[in-house]
Amino acid sequence: MRTAYDTLGPNWIANERLYYVILVGRPNPVTDEDFVDHPVVPEGVAALRAEPAPSLAVPGPGPDGLRWWLFPKPADDPRDTVVWLNLGVNGELSPLSTKVLDGVGLTNPLAAHATGVPDGRIGHDKDLPLEWFLADAGITDGTGFVDRSGVDAARTALACPRTQELLDSVRAPLTAQRIWDNLTGAWERTSYRYPRDPRPAATCGTAG
Repeated sequence: MRTAYDTLGPNWIANERLYYVILVGRPNPVTDEDFVDHPVVPEGVAALRAEPAPSLAVPGPGPDGLRWWLFPKPADDPRDTVVWLNLGVNGELSPLSTKVLDGVGLTNPLAAHATGVPDGRIGHDKDLPLEWFLADAGITDGTGFVDRSGVDAARTALACPRTQELLDSVRAPLTAQRIWDNLTGAWERTSYRYPRDPRPAATCGTAG
């Protein structure tokens, strides 16, 4: 009854369980202790814990490969935030007080409503550029390896009325009016897409 392939099968469908068994070297990875040997995420979580002020942690290039970049959060956002490809390991290892965001859009509406990567892997075809995360977090200084013009474009795109309404549907206080708006706007909101590249998205046009 098991899949007939070990890693990626037809149409890039993955045996996700075996992937993590191999990655962390444990036969049945379930608890957070099982993922402490993940090759990337624990370092980012530890870096956030060591920061004296709330920060945003994103992965990016370093002198010896992938490293974690930390950016101080604005004073009006007191929560640490960590960004990684997907939610699972990140969510397991991060404290409950940390905001955990994924780039493939399985739990992150901002990524979910961007256009996908052409011919991307099923369930992982979204890959929201980091410019969006910095702009959404209100980061204005020290963008490091992330293109500042892209961050500026993402900030403009986030202010587009339909995108603002989309974010309000999951972020605004859950008043009776918000419940009604979420119900009546569900069909249109579900199909709403904007370009994953923040530059064309800044024109407030739609895609797909």
